[in-house]
Amino acid sequence: MFELGAREVWLLFPGRKQVYRLKAPLEIEILNENDLLTGGKLLPKFQVRVGELFE
Repeated sequence: MFELGAREVWLLFPGRKQVYRLKAPLEIEILNENDLLTGGKLLPKFQVRVGELFE
């Protein structure tokens, strides 16, 4: 993923209602159902509550 130029990867886990946000080189942030997932610098206007992704 990162070797191809990706700066961030989001892994969604519906059973746990979690999103793992991976950033190069090895930074991992775990977001839970009530956390806000934002697009940061890549998608500055994007934001969604993690739980909404699994409704």
